[in-house]
Amino acid sequence: MHRRVLLVTGGAGRIVWDTSQPNGQPRRCLDVSRAERALGFRAATPFELGLRNTVDWYLSSSHSGETL
Repeated sequence: MHRRVLLVTGGAGRIVWDTSQPNGQPRRCLDVSRAERALGFRAATPFELGLRNTVDWYLSSSHSGETL
């Protein structure tokens, strides 16, 4: 996942892990077939495009001067 973020952001900077903190959720594969059956929902945006759109929005917003 973090490699995709670096690719979308142009690889600027580096990711530094804080090993004193928990490393997050174990990986899970989601089965969205129930949502599709119940709600008719099916994602139309590929992950990389959604990530690129989110990064572009963030960089153009008032948050762009803040540190993540």
